[in-house]
Amino acid sequence: MNEPVILKNSLGIAVLTLLQVVVPAVAAVACLYMVNASFTVPYVGNINLLALLTLLLMLLLLPRQRRTGDTPIFHRTIPLALGAVLRWFIVLTALLAIGFATKETQDFPRRVLLAWATVTAPVLALVTLILDRMMYRALRDPVNARRVVFAGINEVSLALAQQLRISGEYCMDVVGYFDDRSVDRLNAGGPDVRLLGRLADLAAYVNNNSVQVIFVSLPMRHLQRVRDLLDDLRDTTASIYYLPDVFVFDLIQSRIGQISGMPVVALCETPFYGLRGVVKRVTDIGISAAAILLLLPFLLAVAVAIRITSPGPVIFRQRRYGLDGHEIVVYKFRTMKVTEDNGP
Repeated sequence: MNEPVILKNSLGIAVLTLLQVVVPAVAAVACLYMVNASFTVPYVGNINLLALLTLLLMLLLLPRQRRTGDTPIFHRTIPLALGAVLRWFIVLTALLAIGFATKETQDFPRRVLLAWATVTAPVLALVTLILDRMMYRALRDPVNARRVVFAGINEVSLALAQQLRISGEYCMDVVGYFDDRSVDRLNAGGPDVRLLGRLADLAAYVNNNSVQVIFVSLPMRHLQRVRDLLDDLRDTTASIYYLPDVFVFDLIQSRIGQISGMPVVALCETPFYGLRGVVKRVTDIGISAAAILLLLPFLLAVAVAIRITSPGPVIFRQRRYGLDGHEIVVYKFRTMKVTEDNGP
């Protein structure tokens, strides 16, 4: 789900978003001036230029940390802190590369650089955690919550509504559902399932009750109903999102993506493409080669036993089909009669 759905368009969150970008950069520059001033013989070069370059690199290389889901603070602390420190040393590496290229490092005392690198790392980690905690509180503030209704009661809408209730930082207050069937008929009873009316009543309810988000969760076979519903909602200012009923398929590796700006849902996608395909190929060759070397004495013993106990070749070849339907030949120790496969 894209960020405009997750974050409420409020001034407080907008300010925090800006602070997550600016404050770490300003903190790093402030540490530079403070560390430099603490030495008896400070750096007398163009420190202002160094500070400006640091600020620019920090703004480019240290983007704010976006929250995705209701991750507990405890489980986020270590990754956030380590991530801030790691990216800080990436900035230092870039500064050193620029310094060596321009020969400015000759005039910069190593003790100042080491002190600056050491002091700034925990400062950035602390600042990152504080800002993340502030964003966490702001996102969970009921004032920022947007009112949400669902058009259609099914497995998809019920599952998403449950996640929105659990994940308070999505800033969404689930008001209820609209469906042409009764709750009893839907077998979706419970205190959390509040049927507000029929689909024809949705537009009037949205306009009269300050609903900001609508999730349309109607089956794919009812596309005409979806079009009619969108036509009824054309005069509202609510954000409308369609939840495809992908659970009607037997999903193996589902994934949502885009092709030239067009949204697509991958219902069954091969993992053997791109970098993952290369990694798998290298892994297969490496592991199989190591296994053959380690098991070579045992394999030789098996080959000798087959040769002694029965006539025919030791190795049996069998035709199989691999990736993209290409025919391959599988080699294995013969455990059947000769020409059992009627192949070569």
